[in-house]
Amino acid sequence: SGINAEYGSSGINAEYGDVQMGTAKGSAAGQGGVGIQVNRRVVELGCGVGLLGASLAPFSSHVTMTDHHSSVLESARKTVEVNKLENVDVVGLDWRNPSTVVEECDIVVAADVVFDPALLPDLCKTIKLLLKRPDNVCFLFSTVRNSATYECMLHCLSQSELKYDAVDVTSVEHYLVKGVNDVRLLKISRC
Repeated sequence: SGINAEYGSSGINAEYGDVQMGTAKGSAAGQGGVGIQVNRRVVELGCGVGLLGASLAPFSSHVTMTDHHSSVLESARKTVEVNKLENVDVVGLDWRNPSTVVEECDIVVAADVVFDPALLPDLCKTIKLLLKRPDNVCFLFSTVRNSATYECMLHCLSQSELKYDAVDVTSVEHYLVKGVNDVRLLKISRC
């Protein structure tokens, strides 16, 4: 048993941000951590193999893991099956057409989805669509590989009328992998 991590194209392998955010969130739940409350309905954007969603499932009332590619979704479904997660669904979601977006949620999470500037406006549009209520929040964890791409993300958030605050990750820095120095966590909400 355990997490299903496969290797291949983007989204199929377990991304660094998934491991770090999942570890930090799961073990810190109920202990302050980075602010995710337990027993909430969670939607994960860009779930990949489903590591983050699987790690949040024990602390959530329901998790919906989303991604776009069928092979990635199949890999996430295997993770759900292997880990016997009864409160998790895996659904296809194309950020370019988020009108097919999932049901109501309390929290949106995403890890390592900031890599292609062309996708960022659609990602922000999807986040905004999911943040329907004033108390909804999105946690976006990024390993900054290209500072220009990350700055583009911040600009897209502002243009989408989404506000963001940097979350201090020093309280969970002992979970971070040595040698990876530029990791950031944003807490995003509607303006």
